[in-house]
Amino acid sequence: MIYEAYDCYKSILNIDPNYVKAYISLARNYYLDYKTEDSIKYLKKAIEMDENCVEAYEILGFIYQNISKKEEAIKYYKKAIEIDPNHFNTQFNLGLLYYQEQKYDEALTYFQKVIEINPKSPDSYNNIGLIYYDKDMITEALEYFKKALHVDPQYQQAHHNSAVIYLQEINPKFLESLINLGDICVKQNLLDEGIECFKKIIQIDPYSHYDQFQLALIYQKKYMNEEAVKAYKKVIKLNPQHTKAHINLAVIYSDQKMLDEAQNCYKKATKQIQIAIMLIIEMQKLIKINPKHIDSYLCLAILKTTQKSYDEAIACYQSILAIEENNIKALNNLGDVYILQNMFDEALDYFKKILLLDSSYYLAYFNLGIIYESKNMLEEALVYYKKTEEMNPKLISIFVRQGNVYSQKNMQSEAFECYNKVKDSDLNSLFEDDLFIQTDKIVEFIECYEKTIQLNPKYTQAFCNFIVLVFYWHTSPVLQIANSQFGFISKALLKFSRAQSQIFQLQYINPILLNVAALLTSISQALEKHSRAFSLIPLAEYMLPNPRQDYMKS
Repeated sequence: MIYEAYDCYKSILNIDPNYVKAYISLARNYYLDYKTEDSIKYLKKAIEMDENCVEAYEILGFIYQNISKKEEAIKYYKKAIEIDPNHFNTQFNLGLLYYQEQKYDEALTYFQKVIEINPKSPDSYNNIGLIYYDKDMITEALEYFKKALHVDPQYQQAHHNSAVIYLQEINPKFLESLINLGDICVKQNLLDEGIECFKKIIQIDPYSHYDQFQLALIYQKKYMNEEAVKAYKKVIKLNPQHTKAHINLAVIYSDQKMLDEAQNCYKKATKQIQIAIMLIIEMQKLIKINPKHIDSYLCLAILKTTQKSYDEAIACYQSILAIEENNIKALNNLGDVYILQNMFDEALDYFKKILLLDSSYYLAYFNLGIIYESKNMLEEALVYYKKTEEMNPKLISIFVRQGNVYSQKNMQSEAFECYNKVKDSDLNSLFEDDLFIQTDKIVEFIECYEKTIQLNPKYTQAFCNFIVLVFYWHTSPVLQIANSQFGFISKALLKFSRAQSQIFQLQYINPILLNVAALLTSISQALEKHSRAFSLIPLAEYMLPNPRQDYMKS
């Protein structure tokens, strides 16, 4: 389709070489096709035709900003402002650029101008709050976060509603400001205000163990031990491997002289750390036995990602690609690791390569949608999300993602339509029919692997497959959205009960089985960031948005 568009625009220019809009449209398409130099060439040609073309200057500034040529970006942004001082996107992007350069006073000037242009821009109030926060001007930061919260009365009322009602009226910017406000309250020791903030956040997002933990921490600081214990127990229910929650709960029990309970919590915390370390050691042994065993590198990379050791995870995936340069799973997971670090341009390259290898790989389209949404390229995000839905209409998280994008575009009717596609009944049937269709065969698989290991203790694939069984349900997008939205983990554990009992019967065969059995009895922190990505809160929620590019229409 994009190549047909090129031909159309070039045909127009053959008829009228001075038609500026055709140059702009060509530039947009070249940029979306990752042909940056061609895009710049046609934008400069548009300026030759019309030296007062604000759109061309703005897009040039945006492109140079995204390829880290800051001086060039500033030059073109300022030229656009000289022509049109009330151009919203240009003022916003220039403020963002100065913020990234830590030139806070200049950034404030431009964001204040943005508010003059559009006094109902929650992003602008929120960004000013973040700038004051970075300048340690906490009072001023609080003031602007509160302004962001009150900019839209409809959403001011939404946090008083139930979580189900909120799904229909969600405003991610409201929650983003609320989280920033809560974090500031903690930093400034405004404990009562912090409690109120995190209570509201939990009402909106009851499955966020991060915010539950923050609430528990404040209760603990105020010596409200009864409330703190309840909150920490909720954290552990949501994420049984939350080590800090176990430790803090142990501290409270120790202070209350409840030594048995404290010792039990310390043991659980220690156990989670030991399990992760033991699994990593086992995977490293497998790699030593067979340095070209791809599944071993893959599992080790996932464990390293769980520990947020991103550089080591990347090294594992690079080792896979050195063995098999077109390994799609490694390319996809490598892109995911870069997304977790907000390195979106690096991630793009890997997902582009996947689509060149296999255009039917729907997760690549899904991840491209996440990247464009994170970069605030909402039209492009929708294109990739719709393509994902077309390829896999059972991926429930795609409806939530599309709803978020429509909500950010203030297209609430379309957002409601997407959110309403996520039904409890749909999730139940999908959970039964799709995710656990192979569960009954797990015991049979384990028996086969056990016999294989007995015959050949150095057979790396048999060892590795035990761990693959563990990660099977962690890496399922369906389970991630079900867990983050509806708390179906207990149901998952019931499904695995038969497999667990069989593992315990076999664990005397080899120490690695004990590790697997222990891990299956609790919820891993594996892919924690992905779970949040599938929640209703966008990625990079604590950070300033990426440059605006509302003009990039498909």
